[in-house]
Amino acid sequence: MANKKRHKKRSGLRVLLRVLVVIIILAAGAVAFLGYQLSKLGTFSTEEMGSTDIETESITTSVKGVCNILLIGQDNRSDDDTGRSDTMIIFSINQNTNQMSMVSLMRDTYVEIPGYSARKLNAAYSLGGVSLLDETIAQNYGVVIDYNVAIDFEGFIDVIDTLGGVDIELNEEEANYLQGGENGEYLSYLTDGPYDVTVGVNRLSGAAALDYARTRKVGQYDFERTQRQRNVITSVFNELKTQSVVSLLSIYNSIADDLTTDMTALQIAGVGLSAYGMKDNGILSYRLPTDDMYSNQSISGIGSVLVINDWDYARETLAGWLYDAPEDTADGAESE
Repeated sequence: MANKKRHKKRSGLRVLLRVLVVIIILAAGAVAFLGYQLSKLGTFSTEEMGSTDIETESITTSVKGVCNILLIGQDNRSDDDTGRSDTMIIFSINQNTNQMSMVSLMRDTYVEIPGYSARKLNAAYSLGGVSLLDETIAQNYGVVIDYNVAIDFEGFIDVIDTLGGVDIELNEEEANYLQGGENGEYLSYLTDGPYDVTVGVNRLSGAAALDYARTRKVGQYDFERTQRQRNVITSVFNELKTQSVVSLLSIYNSIADDLTTDMTALQIAGVGLSAYGMKDNGILSYRLPTDDMYSNQSISGIGSVLVINDWDYARETLAGWLYDAPEDTADGAESE
């Protein structure tokens, strides 16, 4: 049953895992081997790419020296369904400030979708593929998305286990959740639990890291879940920096067939080399909206949504995270 549940789960976490593996491999000098391996990468189908003939005046900005990659976690219910983008993280590489950043876009944010009525952000992908999702982000958030990478869940556990696990700090609620709860109330939600964990730093297996990253049963629901996802990505990134070339190639081989992207091999190589040079600076971590930006509302026919109170302020904040030198983080943002 656990294996069956595992194959049905979808997450955006593995997107960045793959990109990070490519980064380390490139830096290690395995470019020739990588050229062959990159041919395994999937490309978006016509349905997934979508098409939009809508021409709108955009407040979107693009800054030279900054590459924004949208990491998409697909929520596909069948092979023929594009599904919604349940996880959306902008992974930004800024050569001007020598800094990488992650920004989680909350899936329930109420946005204008070009050609459609206003809906939750995660509906854009199912309505028009990555083209419409990128256009929606540009129109609402004012950010150019340069590339897209989408992934479902298969293989995430194997990646973590190949690394020998990842170090994650658990609070009391999170530890109790992974333990299955005092009365076993969480066991049905766990992939392979209960787990032998305690409050504090734990070395989590792939299955445990998966359940940690996906839970909305404790804490502030989706808000803390996006932070957990970024925590895992950061921990994996730190692990990858310590791996040998042989180990990295083994990890890459286990995940190459699952990645879907609109990047060419040359583009991946360029992005990877740029990011590798910043590896010692870590990755700054944020989420949008921040605590002071939104109100909870219920929209007829849509349900509960996050309504951003001041889009100009939201766009200004996001632009500052992606394009400016790091400063003290705003409420709702973490520096990791």
